Amino acid sequence: MTYLKTTFAALALTTVPAAAAAQDAAMAPAEAGGPVTEAEMSGFVDAAIVLARLRDDAGKTNAEKQQLMAAVFQQGGLSVARFNYIGQRIQTDEALMARFNAEVAERSAAQAG
Repeated sequence: MTYLKTTFAALALTTVPAAAAAQDAAMAPAEAGGPVTEAEMSGFVDAAIVLARLRDDAGKTNAEKQQLMAAVFQQGGLSVARFNYIGQRIQTDEALMARFNAEVAERSAAQAG
């Protein structure tokens, strides 16, 4: 459980640069809200893991990181606004946090086994 909290803390600190967020500026606020589907949760975990790795990659420039981050969102089917919304909800919604932790635990078990 400590591992999951540590993982979440690291992922929660993942921020989306302003340039990537600007690509989502046209998104209507209502589109960012609403319930989080299983597919979105899976995409969120995928994106958060990649973003955390990119953030820590000293071999890439900020411009390269921003381009890669934009590609991560496109591939995962999540907008920057939706990613940020889910991240904020995970921090305040215990049921969503449990879903997140279950997804992370599932990924960890798959990697270990």
